[in-house]
Amino acid sequence: MEKDNIQKHIRAERLDIVEKDGTLRLSLFNGDSMPPALMDGKEILPGHREGQGFGGIMFYNTEGDECGGLIFNSKKNDDRTHENPRNGYFVDI
Repeated sequence: MEKDNIQKHIRAERLDIVEKDGTLRLSLFNGDSMPPALMDGKEILPGHREGQGFGGIMFYNTEGDECGGLIFNSKKNDDRTHENPRNGYFVDI
């Protein structure tokens, strides 16, 4: 590995890690860019994740099918307290 290729800081709304052939293996995402669920190379349940506001990480198997992940979310109430409806929720497909 070349030290010249090391980045100290990357800012992105979503980062997909892929194999050399382009097969998706991992996705890091913010609350506006959660990836769709993929099985057999196709999106399943289109639109079911839109607008949920979860950030996190999704894992994909060697075929590029979603096989699990971690999602996080919280909500600030008017009284400045926080709710964490699914803080640390593990998704296992």
